[in-house]
Amino acid sequence: PFLVWVAPGIYNEQVTMKPYVDLQGAGRWMTTISYGGFANPDQGTVNLAANTELRSCKVENTGATAAVAIALFSNATSYRVSDVLATAKGGATANVALANMDGAGLLTDVNMVAQGGVTAAGILNAGGAGIVLSGCTATGTGASANAIGLRNSTASALIHASTLVGSGGGNSYGIANSAAGGSYTVLVHNSAVEGATHSVSSDDEFTLRIALTQLKGGPVDAPAATATCVMVFDEAYGLFADVCP
Repeated sequence: PFLVWVAPGIYNEQVTMKPYVDLQGAGRWMTTISYGGFANPDQGTVNLAANTELRSCKVENTGATAAVAIALFSNATSYRVSDVLATAKGGATANVALANMDGAGLLTDVNMVAQGGVTAAGILNAGGAGIVLSGCTATGTGASANAIGLRNSTASALIHASTLVGSGGGNSYGIANSAAGGSYTVLVHNSAVEGATHSVSSDDEFTLRIALTQLKGGPVDAPAATATCVMVFDEAYGLFADVCP
């Protein structure tokens, strides 16, 4: 693989990565890549590619009065993101910090924040092999309809040592799983999940497994036949040994 190193500064441009070419900034508080919004949810400020890693920078989308603001976008497999701050706001309809569309990636130490619009999602994970989160934070806040930390739409996810928050929306969910068919798996370990409407909302198509995790806010909304919680606790640190609160 090749490496492109980006010096400290603010770069007002859209970046499309190439396979096997990593992009590294000087740190998330030193290197910023910034861009405006889009008419459709099919691109981002940084478009990730297969077999690449993006690291050590801030990526933002300011919306700029467009319908959709997406900071990170990927429809590729085998990508990695680490030590990155991704923010999206200003989109009239949707604001998404990471849109994983039919892709598969590994995120480590990534902070994702989406704010405002009709829908705000820290992560939109739609189709593909899904994503793996380790040591990440995903927040959707301040949307008029739905504020979601992690939205899984016909896609699987593995979450470890991460925080997923939906807040300040008409409806707010830490995790929202939806599908009209198929079968998917969402595993949550050693994490914190928060949403005032439901900490977790999950359709029948999802096998949901949650362990050693704080579930804060509204109750888990998932079929008992497909949801399992082991040693989880609420905001008052009340322990639920084998049921989903």
